[in-house]
Amino acid sequence: LLNVFLSVAKWQLLLRGKGLAVPANYLLRIVWISNFFGDFLTGTLGVDGIRITAIGRQGERPPDAVSTVVIDRLAGVISLAVLAVLGGLWSAWSWEAPGLLLALSVPIAALGLGLSLLWSRAGHRLLTWLLARCPWIPRRQFLHEVHEAVHTAPQQREVLLRALGISGLIQFTRVGLVYFLARALDIPLGVGSAAVLVPTIRLLAMLPISVAGWGVQEGSYVVLLRLVGIPPAA
Repeated sequence: LLNVFLSVAKWQLLLRGKGLAVPANYLLRIVWISNFFGDFLTGTLGVDGIRITAIGRQGERPPDAVSTVVIDRLAGVISLAVLAVLGGLWSAWSWEAPGLLLALSVPIAALGLGLSLLWSRAGHRLLTWLLARCPWIPRRQFLHEVHEAVHTAPQQREVLLRALGISGLIQFTRVGLVYFLARALDIPLGVGSAAVLVPTIRLLAMLPISVAGWGVQEGSYVVLLRLVGIPPAA
């Protein structure tokens, strides 16, 4: 429940950074509805699609509004990736489980490629060239404007850092949620182990290869919780 309101605060921060004033109660509606339907859609793409559709109808500058959804997601994935990599390094050193770092290689590589395309000069030129050379892409001009708005986001360093900070809080609450669920079920999962494993599992579950991460998330829990001696049934 806390994460819903943190998500609204982060999104409103990004919108204000673009000079857009959207009421918090409207953003709360979008977040709550998109989270619900996200349980029946592929990965996080469905959630973002609903938010893009809803926020794009607001204000006079839809490309800027839509860009905040992209930046919001990037901030969340960056904070999650940092925690997951730290957890992977810890597991390789403390638990002698280098396989965790190997499992992270695909989502981390995808994140690095996405960031390079959006925020590097070469990536910016490449995406601009692709949009200009692909007439079959719908609403190319609109996508180009969204791309430009996302590309300039790092210039607002303070806004971006605050968004990353809120994203970090969201990830820590998710670690706490899993820890307390384990306590409620008498499963011996320590806080440190949860802090190492939960970000990794969430990052893997974000891959758009299943509905709402089902299967990927559960399989990751079964495999990775074995590192701390928790059996598959638990």
